Amino acid sequence: AVVSTQSTGNAAKHNKGQLIELIKQNDFIIIDEIHRLNKDKQDILLPAIEFGEINVVATTTENPFFAVNPAVRSRLQILELKPLKNEEILNGLKEIIKKNNFQN
Repeated sequence: AVVSTQSTGNAAKHNKGQLIELIKQNDFIIIDEIHRLNKDKQDILLPAIEFGEINVVATTTENPFFAVNPAVRSRLQILELKPLKNEEILNGLKEIIKKNNFQN
């Protein structure tokens, strides 16, 4: 799905024209499951990203080094998010409680 400041939709189902309009109408979009966009649709993003016309946050459950077009990938910063351990979550919650003076 594509989430933008003005509209939402499924990028894999949008045609090229709809994707171009979405890019023109927004300065920030979130693309969920970018790996589902074919190469042609990923290429549509290139000029807007390259010239700073749009900010893109994209997610994928696939390996981006295989699933995302190399030209697009080279213009994005890739962050790998790993699950937190239970102890890390517990410590974070304790810190929030402490900082905010929450009481039982």
